Amino acid sequence: MTKTDHSTSGIISSGTRAALVVAHPGHELCIYGWLKSVRPRVFVLTDGSGHSGKSRIERTTNILKELDAGVGSFYGRFSDAAIYEALLNHRFDLFIRLTEELAAQILNERIECVVGDARDGYNPAHDVCRLVVNVAVEVVRRASGREITNLQFLATGKPDTRPSLLHAQRICLQLDEATFEQKLMAARNYIELKSEVDAFINANSLESLRSEFLYSVDDYNVETIPAEAFAYYEQHGEKRLKQGCYSEVIRYREHVLPLALALSRSLKEVVHEQIAGSDCDL
Repeated sequence: MTKTDHSTSGIISSGTRAALVVAHPGHELCIYGWLKSVRPRVFVLTDGSGHSGKSRIERTTNILKELDAGVGSFYGRFSDAAIYEALLNHRFDLFIRLTEELAAQILNERIECVVGDARDGYNPAHDVCRLVVNVAVEVVRRASGREITNLQFLATGKPDTRPSLLHAQRICLQLDEATFEQKLMAARNYIELKSEVDAFINANSLESLRSEFLYSVDDYNVETIPAEAFAYYEQHGEKRLKQGCYSEVIRYREHVLPLALALSRSLKEVVHEQIAGSDCDL
């Protein structure tokens, strides 16, 4: 596997202490080559059950076993419904505890690089995942004085064309033939995501799966993001509301932004005190 564009030392090294943090099982397919090369510890927020109520975490577990990647302290812990319910009811304590847990893992395992879902406005769980990663990384930076590389990737849409990421530093991983074939097989065998995989290939090309893009995370200020960037999951929610599937719509201004502000206000100080007093050698 070769690397092009922005060069960051150690990002694809097998000796790098790394973590992958995603909202849903199956997102690891987007950066399969990086996963194979680095073998990070993998954290998954939900079980991917969605509206079906059927978990798909076992499928991801099989991929991680094949690539000899470990799992983190939370791994398919919540259903999507539980995450949505917590957001709708401003039960931000759930996300605060989750961020504390992730920060402690990054610190105690001396993680050097964290890769996670980008904020995409497509699914609120993706955006929540990015908030949790950003705050956890910042807490560890302040507690330890160590620099932690914070990178993101797009779990939806074509990975190299999102306007919001055009100015971010970019790492492009080009997969060798063997890794490319392994990735295709893993994607095709992920039965629960067959429609999504087929739609992506039809909209782009099979060859587009050969390139993987990681972007630096530079902007932590959620208040600068225009509300229209989150129109998709609000529009989708409104449609499901009319169909009788939802009783309330998750909205950026009413639910996600307040969570971001709550994390920014309270979590950094709390976690800093907790981790600073741990037995870990900083």
